[in-house]
Amino acid sequence: GDDGCNDNGGHSLDNTPGKLFYPILVPDEPVRAMECERIFKQFKVSVNQEVDRGVRLINHYVRTMLLLATESPFRDVRQRFSDFLLWAREELGIVIPKPSAGPSTFFPRETVPSLDNTQAMVGQLMEEIFLIWGRVPHYMVVMGVHPSFLRVFHTAYEFIMRQTGPLPVIWRHFLALMAASRHRCHYLVWLHERLFLEADGPQEWLGGMDAVPKKLANLLQVNAVLAHQPWLMTREHIEGLVRGADSWSIGELVHAFVILSTFHALSDLVW
Repeated sequence: GDDGCNDNGGHSLDNTPGKLFYPILVPDEPVRAMECERIFKQFKVSVNQEVDRGVRLINHYVRTMLLLATESPFRDVRQRFSDFLLWAREELGIVIPKPSAGPSTFFPRETVPSLDNTQAMVGQLMEEIFLIWGRVPHYMVVMGVHPSFLRVFHTAYEFIMRQTGPLPVIWRHFLALMAASRHRCHYLVWLHERLFLEADGPQEWLGGMDAVPKKLANLLQVNAVLAHQPWLMTREHIEGLVRGADSWSIGELVHAFVILSTFHALSDLVW
């Protein structure tokens, strides 16, 4: 959703799509309503001060707002962002992208959980996931066909990606990127690029491995082995990572391997 707009015109609008909308990620509808109106007011103030700049700002966030208008599990969020996008299209001539055709090209839409008419357990899970991440990834929507599996997967995912552990959050998302890249899984690469940036990860890391810490870059060979021929992993691979300069602790390495293995497996599910 980034159109290259780096000028926020002095307003408190973050340039990372997603972070601007964190205040709406609360369970109370009145608070969500208040925060939505505050965000919309900021956009409109920017438009009133200088139309072209205001339009650039709205275009900068339009894909994120479209996601909220079409894929939030909260009906009130969908309605408010749909109304705002309608205003932006009719009053400012902003082109609204075509929404996603659905969470899967393999499963008919009617076979996966809908945003409104779904089992109570699935609906609760979707809301929990949205309040944490600001989105419900499409593969998790499909997993909702098997609610008990989605619950276990979500718990494990939260544990390795967000909860207390030896690796910084930006490293976790970068490891997810590394794993998904081995399988050319474009959706997971796109998703974790966004999450990496939203966690204040350095933009330059996304330009190539030469820009990342050597400790992370040292995992390239092991990532390839784990992705394609895990039976070829040897003691020497581990020793090379836990000894010498830029070495990993055993706890860090276990955490990294769990993340890499999780996203290698997930890349085979997601396409």
